[in-house]
Amino acid sequence: VESKPVAVTVLADKVDKGTLIPHGVQGEQSRIDLDDEQVANVKAIIAATKKAGMDERAAVVAIATAL
Repeated sequence: VESKPVAVTVLADKVDKGTLIPHGVQGEQSRIDLDDEQVANVKAIIAATKKAGMDERAAVVAIATAL
């Protein structure tokens, strides 16, 4: 039995941005240990996003992508 990918589109008139961007959430995944190379990479990403005038969220997305 072959399965075919299904595309689903969800339309919303009003998006509740408060539910999309959690703040102050603590849990098991709120912290990970990084080695020295990863810490250096994170610092470089933060410096690059600041230099480019990007916000904290952009830095978080870039760091998550790099990890």
